Amino acid sequence: MFLLTRLTATVVIIILCFGVVSLLVFPTRTDGLWSWEIRAQMTSMLLGSGYAAGAYFFLRVLFARRWHTVQIGFLPIAGFTVLMETATILHWDVFFHGRFAFQFWLVIYSTMPFVVPLVWYLNQRTATAELDERDALIPRTARAIIASWGGGMILMSAFLFLLPGQAARIWPWPLTPLTSRVLGAWFFWGMFALLLARDGRWSSGRAVTQATIIGTVLALIGVVRAWDEFDTGRPFTYVFLTFLGLALVFFIVLHVVMDRLAQEAPAPPATAPAR
Repeated sequence: MFLLTRLTATVVIIILCFGVVSLLVFPTRTDGLWSWEIRAQMTSMLLGSGYAAGAYFFLRVLFARRWHTVQIGFLPIAGFTVLMETATILHWDVFFHGRFAFQFWLVIYSTMPFVVPLVWYLNQRTATAELDERDALIPRTARAIIASWGGGMILMSAFLFLLPGQAARIWPWPLTPLTSRVLGAWFFWGMFALLLARDGRWSSGRAVTQATIIGTVLALIGVVRAWDEFDTGRPFTYVFLTFLGLALVFFIVLHVVMDRLAQEAPAPPATAPAR
């Protein structure tokens, strides 16, 4: 793992912790703490949940010994940063330009679309295609479910980002064009599932699965805290809640089962890293 990788992880963790405090701890104070005012508390907490999941993932990156154990998360995060920068440009007039929070936001989302892919590219030469010691392959049925979930996340990402007006008409809580596109950027995280379904190794998926569980648990806590914002007359409210609930159950079960299989697996023979 390159020094640049660990430096990037450290900087990103600090940035994301700021987002967690601003959005998850104080979701009603974005007019004073954030780069723009987010009026829907659920939007703030969903974004904060994503930042918390991201902070955990980069903590795993910071202490990772093998690149392939975290590589799957980098391309989804790169796509996320590109979408966030695009949303910033499209809704430039909504932001609080004179605040440090916005200047901080602008620097981060103007540089990370380049830094994250660079870190991924530099580390790819060290990636292996072999099973780790005490590793296991995810069963095909589970990989199909993972891929389906990821595909659904990508479709939702595209819908929220490209059609914010239509999204606002069906979404469980109030959205603006900016918050719709920002949520769309977060849903792009589902790309990791497509990459994991292709890779198949539990050692490649453990960190991203744990980050997803953390983000989903915090999002569901946000649902409870902001329940009065939900429109219970909209069918998509129940689609969204079902999607969150089933995802949490599935990824927890996957984690428990795969950890057990990995512990029971015999150690593979030593092989040279793939070049």
